[in-house]
Amino acid sequence: MQKIVYTMCKNKINMGMYETQEDMQLMLDVFFAGERITVEHYQELTQLLNSKHEEV
Repeated sequence: MQKIVYTMCKNKINMGMYETQEDMQLMLDVFFAGERITVEHYQELTQLLNSKHEEV
């Protein structure tokens, strides 16, 4: 189940399918707290999300 949630979140981030960065981060936090994604996946997805919103 963790792999499915991880893949879904990664696709959402890559496709920009979320309202705000904060909303997506909250979703990641909830999935992590509910043990739906691993620590490694949480860190990777958070880094990916942040990289999409870095200032150029």
